Amino acid sequence: MKEKIYIIITFLIILSVSLFTIFGCANRGQGPQGGPKDLIPPKYLKSIPEQEATNVTTPTVELFFDEIVLVESSFEKVIISPPQKTAPTIKALGKKVKVQLRDSLLPNTTYTIDFTDAIVDNNERNKLDGFTFCFATGDHIDSLKISGFVVDAQSLNPVPGILVGVHSNLDDTAFTKIPFNRITKTNSRGEFTISNIAEGTYKIFALSDTGSNYSFDIPTEQIGFIDSLFIPQCSVSIHYDTLFTNKLDSVTGDTIERNVIDTIIPHIVHNFTPDSVLLQVFTEKNHIQNLLKSERPERHKVATYYNISCDTLPILRPLDVPDSIFNNIMQINETKDTIVYWFSDSLLIQRDTLQCELTYRKTINDTLRWQTDTLNFIYRAPRGKQTTEKPEEKLFKHNASSSFDVYKPLQLTFIEPVHINDTVHYQLQHQVDTIWEDLNSQLVKIDSIGLRYQIEYKWKPETRYRLMIDSALFVSFSGKVTKAEKMDFTIKSLEEYSTFIVELKQHTGKERLQLLNDKDLVVKELPANEKKVKFEYIAPGEYYLRMYIDEDGDGKWSTGKYADHRQAEQVYYFPYSVELRAFWDVEEEWDIMEFPLLQQKPAELINTKDKKK
Repeated sequence: MKEKIYIIITFLIILSVSLFTIFGCANRGQGPQGGPKDLIPPKYLKSIPEQEATNVTTPTVELFFDEIVLVESSFEKVIISPPQKTAPTIKALGKKVKVQLRDSLLPNTTYTIDFTDAIVDNNERNKLDGFTFCFATGDHIDSLKISGFVVDAQSLNPVPGILVGVHSNLDDTAFTKIPFNRITKTNSRGEFTISNIAEGTYKIFALSDTGSNYSFDIPTEQIGFIDSLFIPQCSVSIHYDTLFTNKLDSVTGDTIERNVIDTIIPHIVHNFTPDSVLLQVFTEKNHIQNLLKSERPERHKVATYYNISCDTLPILRPLDVPDSIFNNIMQINETKDTIVYWFSDSLLIQRDTLQCELTYRKTINDTLRWQTDTLNFIYRAPRGKQTTEKPEEKLFKHNASSSFDVYKPLQLTFIEPVHINDTVHYQLQHQVDTIWEDLNSQLVKIDSIGLRYQIEYKWKPETRYRLMIDSALFVSFSGKVTKAEKMDFTIKSLEEYSTFIVELKQHTGKERLQLLNDKDLVVKELPANEKKVKFEYIAPGEYYLRMYIDEDGDGKWSTGKYADHRQAEQVYYFPYSVELRAFWDVEEEWDIMEFPLLQQKPAELINTKDKKK
């Protein structure tokens, strides 16, 4: 009997355990959920050698953390000073990060390994931001610092991730020939701090360093420099923290007096200077000339593209056809870096491949020389092109509209070069009551080869105009003629515009003012010939204002040149937006010295990509 009871009890126990296991597994979601998300970055524990160790002789550093870590984008993020010719080996091994310097250690030198935010934990990728390790091969740690900002010289936007370095060699050639003494990179706000600098006198530079050799030896690298010399220093001051408390009644415990000074705690503060160095970076104008590419976008024209302006025009001639049939028109853009050759001979147009000889100026071994290349211009029809005959394309387009700006010229844009047939007429008219009256106007070619023409006439507000073109007024170089055309347009009322007047407190006559939209793009630009500059016929809206000092007088913002110790032309921003309303005159006085340069640009215009970092 006892044995049967024992068997039944055993069976019930086994059944209970089984059921608990089954239903427990089936309801795992009701159990522990893992707790809150880990937001704590890894914690540095110790290292070999120790932080700020001196007389170090081994090029290996081992750093230990409280959890498993990773090193992200070490080549980009980890910055070592003095800069290394050979890239170090940086590895994460569990809870340890190992750095192996492959250059020989320099004597009596402080080494700094700035990890920025490269060290993260393995699970949630929490960043250990701003972690820096240093050691010295001599008997002391150099501890001076230089801090500041890097901005783009033209836009005054902060420049993130650019290299900033110092040279104790004060020769001008140091920047172009040898690596920096110490380096760092700017953060997302364009701020930098170069740490562990030895006593001495330095020059400071910014460099995009596309060559990865810590020196300015590639013309397209972005650079910033200051001719002044810097002597880093440290001063000590006492900062007092005050702790407040409430005075209580000793019997009742009620507050008698609030915010009574309880304790004053002194702190020693080290002040490192200079701490507000401003570097404005730019890319020098390139003087090395090369042919970038050539193409045949359409059957009747070929195009050549150069990296800089061609002061001397190239020569193109066909190799497999007589020169006599190569009747071409050369189209040169405003910057003279794109040249298009139009040709009308049917023999050339029908050929799928044109073999030509191009003679142009090219920089070879720092000398501009004549170069001759043989080029094959191949025409490739667009994919999916219909084989059936398409309607003939209209020879020109115009910009006339029912509501036309009073300051805008009426323009005709052609698909190929044309000339005016003097035997055919056109007529500009305006409407007076219900009658159309003829006006005297001029039809003027506004480019070199006849792709654009415009009517020159001073429009009157709230007036209706009509341009009538007779058939065959324009004849293209391939023999096509325009059809008769009539264009009606009405000039806007002056009440639809705003006027913005800017009075400059500092005026030299070299200033040029740019009216900007909310994308930091130029809407209109005017020279400051007088102290007051008037922007007329502006559409209502919100605008901003920028100025540059046109030192060379070429009517455009010019970059600098390191070899000539020439900075880029200085740029200023009006620190506020301006609301322009229809039929209103808005006037502002501008003192470009009222605010420091870094505080001038309105926050809403600062590059959004940089702001998000």
